[in-house]
Amino acid sequence: MVLIRYERERRSFNGIYCNAGGIIASNPISSASLSTVEIPEVIGQILVGIIAGPALLNWVHLNSMMNEFQEIGVIILMFIAGLESDLSLLKKYLKPAVVVANCRRCGSDCNYGARKLLFRLHNP
Repeated sequence: MVLIRYERERRSFNGIYCNAGGIIASNPISSASLSTVEIPEVIGQILVGIIAGPALLNWVHLNSMMNEFQEIGVIILMFIAGLESDLSLLKKYLKPAVVVANCRRCGSDCNYGARKLLFRLHNP
C-alpha cells in the first residue's frame, strides 16, 4: 500500500517537472513569434497558458502545486505591470477615467432600476 502511494506521488512529481519544462520551453518560442507582429510577451505567455491548460489541450493538470504557481505568477504579473506603468499618464487621465466610470455605473444602475420596475409592472 505504501509502495503504491509512493509511486503515485513520484509520478505526479515527475508530471510537474514535465509540465514546468514544457511551459518554460514554450515561452521563448511564443515570445519570438509574437515579437514579429509587435505583440507584448505577456500576451504570448497568457496564450500559452490558455492553450496548454485545461481550457484547450489539457496538458497541464491542476493540483495544489500548480495552484501555488498560479498565484505566484499573478503576483509577478501585477508587479511587472506596476513597474511599467507611467504615473504621469495616470495623473493626466485620472479625471476623465473617473467621470467615465461613474457615468457607466450610473447608467447601469438606471438600467437595473428600469428593468426591475418593468418586471414588477408585468408580474404583480
